[in-house]
Amino acid sequence: MKQLSLALLGLLAWTSVSCSGAGSRPPRMLGSPVTIPAGNNYWLYTEAGAELRDASGLLRSSANFPVGAGRPVDSSLDLESGWGVIVYERSLGVVQLAEAETTWYSHAGPAIERVAVRGELFATLSGDDVDIRRVADGKPVRSATSGRAWLDSQGLEELRFALPLSDAEILVVGHKPRSVLSYPKTTIARIDLSGGNWRQVASEDASHAIHDIDVVESDGSAIYLAGKIVAMRSRAKMTPDQALEVLRYDVGRRELRTLVDDDRLATKTQVLDLAVGQDLIALILDGGVLAAYRVHEDRRTSSRVLHDTEHPLPVGARLGWASASSIVVIRGDALGIELREIR
Repeated sequence: MKQLSLALLGLLAWTSVSCSGAGSRPPRMLGSPVTIPAGNNYWLYTEAGAELRDASGLLRSSANFPVGAGRPVDSSLDLESGWGVIVYERSLGVVQLAEAETTWYSHAGPAIERVAVRGELFATLSGDDVDIRRVADGKPVRSATSGRAWLDSQGLEELRFALPLSDAEILVVGHKPRSVLSYPKTTIARIDLSGGNWRQVASEDASHAIHDIDVVESDGSAIYLAGKIVAMRSRAKMTPDQALEVLRYDVGRRELRTLVDDDRLATKTQVLDLAVGQDLIALILDGGVLAAYRVHEDRRTSSRVLHDTEHPLPVGARLGWASASSIVVIRGDALGIELREIR
């Protein structure tokens, strides 16, 4: 009985530390500018239009920017295949990165919350519904299929991300936030859609490695989950320890690894945005703190190379992209784009 009481006390202490703000999918930064690299230049997407820029400024505006596109919602890149996708409230843009061109398609369906591109396909997520489309023409190859039944069968509540693997298979991240008397659950699963319903063909339980999921992103070859873990790591303490976590799930190898496990700055840390470059992970944390971690050659560990608390970013700032030695930040204020070099 004493052991049970201590376990319950530990759970309640863990919940009191980590339960604030949990229980709903965090909103994207609706309306914030979005950038997509294009060779040595980049596209800047705003509610007013799309502009091709370089380090010196404007090169040209997009001549075919759709009227009434609305506000930017989300974007995704697959540098290996050379495609990017930008989502507005009422339009979709497919970007050929090498040619610095954007082709626009209208969107009149349910509001898109997330997009992910891989190879010649991209998936859009609207609530629990997933569409798969071709980058070549923006047309769906698999119309909206609902993941609600799958979520319920797995004891999950939220569909956080969907990455296309083929025209009939997706990789998804499902999540159940923690409650007062239950721990959170996170599942990464391969789903076969060929039969019309969701059939799980493989899965990976990530619940032991991350509890609070703030951001999920992909670079086409992997999915990255950023957030926090709260655990009783010491028997001598009755309050849980917290750590900032970034996980990487390799799509080809079907392997889940923890890249970042940093307990030095997680007391009240929330991840607001994440960008992945060549051997570099960039994060915007609450308070506008910009942080970066260098991924080691084994692709299984990392070390922190930046934690800038002296120059906080403005509210609404987000990451453009990261390379091997630099981070592009969209400040969202009069100073515009900021480049941070990482040595």
